[in-house]
Amino acid sequence: MGYTVEKLNLKDLVLILELTKSVVVNSTSKFISDKALEFTNNGDSDKYIKKNANNIYVLKYNSIIIGVAIINNNTIESLYIDDKYQNIGAGSTFLFHLLIMLFGNFSKVKAKCFNKNDIANSFYLRNGFIFNECVRNQYFNEDLSSFSMVNPNIV
Repeated sequence: MGYTVEKLNLKDLVLILELTKSVVVNSTSKFISDKALEFTNNGDSDKYIKKNANNIYVLKYNSIIIGVAIINNNTIESLYIDDKYQNIGAGSTFLFHLLIMLFGNFSKVKAKCFNKNDIANSFYLRNGFIFNECVRNQYFNEDLSSFSMVNPNIV
């Protein structure tokens, strides 16, 4: 069956809340501030995800949700891959499908991640994005890396 990408079905909301929390908690020591971890542990992250439910896409592998992306217009605000499926191409596959979808509506796609997240920064660069700038996230008091990719079919 393989990989599929689809809009979030609200019946799967609890599953994606668990997946995103797991990814954040398991990554904490690598790059996430105490404030961002608190955002996850105190339930604010769940509220943010529920508020953005209409902008969420999931990556499934053989019908199992293994990835979550929050999209705001032409920006990939967050992209999570279940720890068990990292470093095997699932993230790149997910990103590829998201780009096809987004380039259907936009000439430029943006992505954001924590500046300290070297893995995510190199992921976007490796997949053809260009680093634009560091932007200060006032809530977390953390720098976010901002990337962009222009639709290669219009250049």
